[in-house]
Amino acid sequence: MPGNGAIKVLLADSHVIFLRGLAYTLLSFPEFSLCGQATDSPELISLTDELRPDVLVVDYTILNGNGKISRPHREILARYKSLVLTGSEEDGDVLRALEAGARGYLSRETGHKALVEAMRTIATGQVILSYTMAVKIAEALRRSNGTRKEGDLAPLSGRQRQVLNLVAEGMTNKEIAGRLFLSEATVKSHMRTIMEKIRAKNRGHAAALASRAGLFALTVALTWGAARTGSHLISAGTDIF
Repeated sequence: MPGNGAIKVLLADSHVIFLRGLAYTLLSFPEFSLCGQATDSPELISLTDELRPDVLVVDYTILNGNGKISRPHREILARYKSLVLTGSEEDGDVLRALEAGARGYLSRETGHKALVEAMRTIATGQVILSYTMAVKIAEALRRSNGTRKEGDLAPLSGRQRQVLNLVAEGMTNKEIAGRLFLSEATVKSHMRTIMEKIRAKNRGHAAALASRAGLFALTVALTWGAARTGSHLISAGTDIF
């Protein structure tokens, strides 16, 4: 029986043997409480809603549908501290998962003990990637930023960046006004200016561009830190976002 304060973990993987192996490994770590296991998308959605885990470890193939992560899955990744496991290291897959809100993205080939360490890291609110994946993402984002004019956040003032970051977190104008001690009219004015400056089509597009810019900054910081330390698994605090 796990002790009080144990980290509740939900595992979701379509490969049952892998799922059982990882579940068995967790039994050796009393700081974790395995609260549930899912093998497909409907089960994942049902169990996350019912169990509300502290950490979710999920197979990317469960999330991926026709090259996209569906809205229900995006909401899960954003709501819970999620570690996505994959057999693919495609840049697009990694970016989709992290932009949706995942806190980590690692290969399925990662050893179980390293995965447990990654769960510990994510439980504290940090982000974790393998060095190889971080380098690939940084290169993909550099290429993207080099060819795309929209989404350049450089022209934004400090206050406008604050507003945009809160939009990216899903806040309404009213909620942002309360957080920043501004009038709702002032927030709306900031949003009009922000969308014009970064060439966003609408509020959702502005939030996506902000998330992408934050992800770029995070990835560069991670790869730089890993290059300095020689680490294979690298993490960073949430303040980078």
